[in-house]
Amino acid sequence: MKKVIISTTLLFAFLIVFFIIFFNDNTKIVAEDSDIILFSSEYCGHCALVKEYIDANEIENKIKFEIKDANEEIALLFEIARSCGITGDVGVPLLFDGEKCISGDRDIINFFNDKVK
Repeated sequence: MKKVIISTTLLFAFLIVFFIIFFNDNTKIVAEDSDIILFSSEYCGHCALVKEYIDANEIENKIKFEIKDANEEIALLFEIARSCGITGDVGVPLLFDGEKCISGDRDIINFFNDKVK
């Protein structure tokens, strides 16, 4: 009887730990080399403005971040948007700084301006 109680308790504890680890939505999403991910698209005018700013100001040499094609990384884009509380339409450009999402060319350019100061 004692073995059954101990086994049941251990199994129950294992299941609790399993569910906490594998079903926790608060896990931090990070890029491969940086916490900052910029989602962009080739045919997006606002994305082109951000890209022009990045190139003109050599931002990639000053700040560590990744640029991902939204069309190729659609699942990750929606996962990150959901983690930021975006439940409706998800547009680009969208920047994820490791904690929050920033959308729109002006706000993203302002983010990079603040980072390089």
